[in-house]
Amino acid sequence: MKILHLANFYHPKSGGIKTYLDAKRRFFEDRGLPFRLVVPDEMDGIERAAPDTVVYRLGSPRAPFNSLYRIIVNLGTLHGIVRREKPDMLEVNDKFTLAALSFFYRKVQKRLPIAGFHHERLDVNMSLYFPGNKLLRTLGGLYMQVVAAAFDRVICASRYTAGEIEPIAPDKIEILNLGIDLENFNPGLADNELRGRYANGDELLLLYVGRIAREKNIGLLPEAMEELHRRGAKARLLVAGVGELENELAGNSNGHIEMLGHIGDRDLLAGLYASADAFVFPSVNEPYGLVPLEALASGLPVVCPNRGGVTEYSDSPAVRSVQPSPEEFADAILSLASEDREQLRRSARAQAERFSWENTFERQMEIYRDMVRIGVTRPPRK
Repeated sequence: MKILHLANFYHPKSGGIKTYLDAKRRFFEDRGLPFRLVVPDEMDGIERAAPDTVVYRLGSPRAPFNSLYRIIVNLGTLHGIVRREKPDMLEVNDKFTLAALSFFYRKVQKRLPIAGFHHERLDVNMSLYFPGNKLLRTLGGLYMQVVAAAFDRVICASRYTAGEIEPIAPDKIEILNLGIDLENFNPGLADNELRGRYANGDELLLLYVGRIAREKNIGLLPEAMEELHRRGAKARLLVAGVGELENELAGNSNGHIEMLGHIGDRDLLAGLYASADAFVFPSVNEPYGLVPLEALASGLPVVCPNRGGVTEYSDSPAVRSVQPSPEEFADAILSLASEDREQLRRSARAQAERFSWENTFERQMEIYRDMVRIGVTRPPRK
């Protein structure tokens, strides 16, 4: 079965969508399966790799509101790729420009089964960037009805993410928890020398990994650090990531936060996960949250809000799921610091082992084989 994967918001420093698609590429390549992917880039290009992988990069403009990303607008070129590849189905990781092509294929040509992967909630993002605008919220709801109509199935990584689609098309939803790289992220990578670069022996070493953006509720981090120090706790926070709020976060750090930027070295990142004392994740509307899972796989306990997609895996002694306030985050961090570190490490790892990429993609392939089997009427391939 050949699946053509389409994605916007994919670049070397991007987060969950890239992590998911890169893991899926490895899964397909390890099994000798054809893997096809189309993503935006600065200019057109084609990457070919063994055994049967092709990545199409389409020259695309930068996205509005976030210049780190690009979005595909040349749907004619994309249509040409679909005709050339003749896939059995499409997987669309986007609800904007690529959904328009999906709607055309499903409603007009009726030639391809199409799955839409719903990675985030439009209603939440609109409320963050356009608070109080009832007209835009109404238009957003109407737009999501069009988006839902563009797909035969809608894949959602969490029940929280599915909440936006459920009132519109409950029969199309498939909940598919994402996985984690259990080999590269593991407790055995703990490194006292690495830890010593950032914290003294009696300091708590905290870690945040992810985009430094409004939707991540980043402002909670310096507030929680101030609360810890107000209580006399010695703590230092490492922030690994980039985003539009970098300068604001650095300006509010009061010397308690160290900005590491984007860490492209996955070995270094895995070592930081395994060597820290707690992972702090402030995002209150997280669609799923792969980085807290990476932390758990590394044996690192997690403090996170008691809402959003993180609730898919927050049922563990190694997770403190609390109200997103500086006081409750500080309480949770100090609570973890008072517990047996090795027991927390074992509990964190055990929780992460429930979520492997192999399980995710095996389940997804079952869904997709069923879609292709049921299928739609398509013209024979030439």
